[in-house]
Amino acid sequence: MRPPPRVIRAGNANMRGDLVPASRLPSTTVVELVQRRCEARASRNYAAADALKERLEAGGVKLQDCLGGGTTWEYSVSRRDGGGASPMTALARTALESHTDRAAVSRLSDEALALCAAGEPLLGRVAADAAFDFALAGCESAPLLESLAAAQAAEFDRWRRPQPLVSLQVCERLAAAGLGGAAFARAAAALERGGAAHAAAAASLRG
Repeated sequence: MRPPPRVIRAGNANMRGDLVPASRLPSTTVVELVQRRCEARASRNYAAADALKERLEAGGVKLQDCLGGGTTWEYSVSRRDGGGASPMTALARTALESHTDRAAVSRLSDEALALCAAGEPLLGRVAADAAFDFALAGCESAPLLESLAAAQAAEFDRWRRPQPLVSLQVCERLAAAGLGGAAFARAAAALERGGAAHAAAAASLRG
């Protein structure tokens, strides 16, 4: 039998039932984030509320808003909805939405760095997009930005087919975040594996 959902209202964390976490996010973190989302909704800051919802859902939490203004939550059966944002993407988007709150951006940066250290898979262009969002948010964590650049470089190595347009877009994101170097070289190498048809795009990255 699945446990009942927990109910949280703005200004009052009222929980019922016991849950065994099936997600990366521990229950204490979930309570804090849901509380912050309730407060954002109450103050009509819907952009921040949506960003927090994405972060919670990426962490395996299912939300249900109540007519009375509260929110119920429970852990999803699966760790992550295949169609949802990755935990790194959710952290980066939340940081961007919270860019005026330096303490929040610093805290989110630390959480993102911990994800990198834990070997969180950053597939496709997730690492570059996260670096771009964190940089725009004013992230001052050089280790995080460097870890994201390294993760994107490693992802280029895994690409089996050349993707010139995506590669150029990803490198533009990294450059905007003040990153590049090895990632650009690895992107160029990935394109060169596709033959002469992609030589011009590869040369632009090496230039």
